[in-house]
Amino acid sequence: MLDSGKFAIKMAKVKLNEADFRLSEQKINDGYCKYVREITDEEKDRYGYFPSIEIHSYGDISDGYLTLRFSIPRLIYGSNLFEIEENDFDKVVQTLIQKLRCIGIYVSENDIRDASIWELHTCQDFNMNNTVGVAQTLQNFHKLLFSKKLDNSITEYLHDDIEKGNFIEGLKFGLKCKSYEVCFYDKYKQICQDDKSREFMEAVKEQTAIKEVLRFEYRLYNSQAVKRELSNCGLSRNLTFEEIFKKDVVQRLNKHVWDKLFEPRMKIISALGSNEEDILNRLKSANITGKKAFDIYAAYHIYQSDGGFSGNTELLGTASKIISRLIKKLDFLPPSENSAMEKTFKMIKDRILNPQPMITYRNLVEQSKAIHY
Repeated sequence: MLDSGKFAIKMAKVKLNEADFRLSEQKINDGYCKYVREITDEEKDRYGYFPSIEIHSYGDISDGYLTLRFSIPRLIYGSNLFEIEENDFDKVVQTLIQKLRCIGIYVSENDIRDASIWELHTCQDFNMNNTVGVAQTLQNFHKLLFSKKLDNSITEYLHDDIEKGNFIEGLKFGLKCKSYEVCFYDKYKQICQDDKSREFMEAVKEQTAIKEVLRFEYRLYNSQAVKRELSNCGLSRNLTFEEIFKKDVVQRLNKHVWDKLFEPRMKIISALGSNEEDILNRLKSANITGKKAFDIYAAYHIYQSDGGFSGNTELLGTASKIISRLIKKLDFLPPSENSAMEKTFKMIKDRILNPQPMITYRNLVEQSKAIHY
């Protein structure tokens, strides 16, 4: 479902109580100004989590836009562990109205519902019980070969407060360009930032019996990227906040990026993610011989080496040519019946195409006397 975003409302529809509202001005260029409403520590202690609040304008503030950037689950439930459902939308709207009023910003319910979308982050969680696990899954993503136009890396997951000395062990795989990012990471490790969070996560594990969670996020970084991807999915380019808060819309966005970046490469993981004996038996059973058999066998050893395909680009050449040629050859190779890696990626694909919330506030906290957050 949705994870976070940046949503814009025309200032002509916003009322400010100037006695409560304080702005710091940041001039950018050519008459464009950005005004930031800093949330004080006292306000955070009193009211809890707040959106990041800005006003963007050319000239007079009244002609600009009020923007609100926030994590949806953190806003209404206090933790981004929880996946959001469609029926959470009314609570999001009412919580925003109440929070903004606390600091002198008055916006109507309809104007929040009709807010335009300047950034959008979608997500999907995966229960990694009975799979190869989060770490090995991320390592196999890292072995794949992607275009050099996208950066891909596997690294320690660093929290935003890294400059304060906070370090979170874990793994992350990401593909990033100027307008969007796709990443997979260890959700439990990302959340366990302090003693309270770790205690909460232990209770979650005990209550749900889910020992590891892999999180997928698709992050669209500007309004042009949002409009382009909505159009690519056959949707209106100008969906409002309320219109995009739908399971079907998020599913289509996630499926689109999966089909574009990952689906063509899943055949490679399925074919080459097993052991050497399995590869040889499948080559023999399909009667694949000669150069084709040699190329598949060589590809298997490169894939299984440190770094996989992405770490041996000097041997392989450009991503697009290698991927397309290899997939054609792998079409002749029967699927592995015993590959745990293949089963893991099949589960991930199935949940991308048929998403269901895994851990929601309702099914974890409201229905449990053992967990309180």
